[in-house]
Amino acid sequence: MKKITVALASIAVVVYLSGCASQPATTSVRAADGSMVTIPIDPTTGELTGVESKNVIVRGANLTLLPEKNPAPHIAYNWMFSLEFKNQIQPKRITVEDVTGTPSRLLKIDDTSPSLQDRIWTGLSVKAPLDGDNLTDFRSQYPWLTIFKIGITLQDDTVSYLYQAALHRPDAKERMYKLLLLGNPFLAM
Repeated sequence: MKKITVALASIAVVVYLSGCASQPATTSVRAADGSMVTIPIDPTTGELTGVESKNVIVRGANLTLLPEKNPAPHIAYNWMFSLEFKNQIQPKRITVEDVTGTPSRLLKIDDTSPSLQDRIWTGLSVKAPLDGDNLTDFRSQYPWLTIFKIGITLQDDTVSYLYQAALHRPDAKERMYKLLLLGNPFLAM
């Protein structure tokens, strides 16, 4: 957690120092697989932006909270990823792995027959209950950074990887949490 906190502090410094510059700012953090990940930041908004390669643009890596009723009322979460493929590229396989912690924590998606709609692939991770460590991160007063390793296998079996970060700010987490609490008193722990 200490390394991620340092990375978040460096993101804040980069955004501050970039001021009104029109060029994207970046910072770096080490992923659980040992890779140094460059995180692009929009200098005008301070938001993380999607990474891009010659074949793909990451359009989204978003946390989704879902109220569930069965077996008992609870909140579940999943991740939604969106990739835009350039130049009529058709992927053969897409994997998404959470590489935030040590060691790499979890393969979120393994799509062995991805389909594109208007050059866009959208993938959802399996829903999981919002509890334990996930709930601790969500309730934290500090920003929460998640790093994903996106593997793209093309039809010729070449594989490339993109690293996409997702930053969850305390104010956004609080708004999402309050929306979910409406009518859900069992979650007000």
